[in-house]
Amino acid sequence: INAEYGEARPLPVEYLLLQLPTGTPKDGHRPLLPGGVSQPKFPTVNRESLDMEVFKRYYRAQPDDFFLESLSDMNVLFFLHTNDTLSFADNLAEICAAIVAGDRETAQNFKESATWATLEQILAVDTVLTHSNGNTWSCSICTLINDSGKTMCEACGTPKQ
Repeated sequence: INAEYGEARPLPVEYLLLQLPTGTPKDGHRPLLPGGVSQPKFPTVNRESLDMEVFKRYYRAQPDDFFLESLSDMNVLFFLHTNDTLSFADNLAEICAAIVAGDRETAQNFKESATWATLEQILAVDTVLTHSNGNTWSCSICTLINDSGKTMCEACGTPKQ
């Protein structure tokens, strides 16, 4: 009861319902820049399990001349922003500005940065997991010893193979 307006009446639930006539495409692969992105396409975020191995397969399949285009997929940008292995939070604005402007020089400078060099080193590591005994396994990326029941490394998310 509200003293200023008198007795309050219940709000019909129909006023709270919304109809959204839009959705997301099934394939979800519309890069911001046309051309240059070859197979395999980067998986759609939240539809598949994403880890460094998925990014490695995608990145290695892209032509060197189309680095800017290969980063222009929103799913790639989201992965770079949210992955737990290496943070790109400080560089994301620079990457996005280069994509919007079509600035290959800025993209190339980013590719030569220390952050990207670290990512290249991570991608160069063989991610085959070594098994230490029947109860545990060791991740070859971060060397954490995980319980045998875990299907992914608890520290870096690398899948057990």
